[in-house]
Amino acid sequence: MGGSAPTETSELPSPLEMRMEILAKKPEIFEALERRINQHRLVRATVINLTLISLTAMAFLITQLGFNLRLFIVFLLLSVLFVGLTLFTGRRSAETLYFELSHAHKTISESEPADLGEEDKQTSKQQRQVRAM
Repeated sequence: MGGSAPTETSELPSPLEMRMEILAKKPEIFEALERRINQHRLVRATVINLTLISLTAMAFLITQLGFNLRLFIVFLLLSVLFVGLTLFTGRRSAETLYFELSHAHKTISESEPADLGEEDKQTSKQQRQVRAM
């Protein structure tokens, strides 16, 4: 869809595992990813609500004004448009979120050995200082 190549997910852990690992290692990155996930949820909920509003408006106006074929077609087309918009934005947004999550996970995982080496050096310095006392 949209000319993008399919995302390879076979070697990556599940999104939940990636999120928990990011939370444990880099909470500030996790917070940024959480904001993006919440934005995705907000957009998805808004479009779904627009669909439900148009369906409710169609039912209300048909009962109040009587059945009018032109009005019915207009609201039906709006509902189909909103459902299509929900599916399109939801899929694209989810793909983007997964890409950002996997990229952050990969970056953190790759930088982990360097960080551990520095922590080991600090730990060994502390141990030497304790031994010297």
